[in-house]
Amino acid sequence: MPDDAVTDPDEIARYIATVRELYPKDLPIELAHPPIVVRTPTGARVMAWLPVEDEDLTV
Repeated sequence: MPDDAVTDPDEIARYIATVRELYPKDLPIELAHPPIVVRTPTGARVMAWLPVEDEDLTV
């Protein structure tokens, strides 16, 4: 885990709650489990995955 990772469960819960408030309910984001929260100069980042369409992907 990065050196600037948040490890306090209450602080992690507050960041997770903020993410859930900011993103629309119909956006199927998947948060990492257990949650990974890293402090940044402007706040924090929560590791999550967003769905993408893969029908026409060519490599």
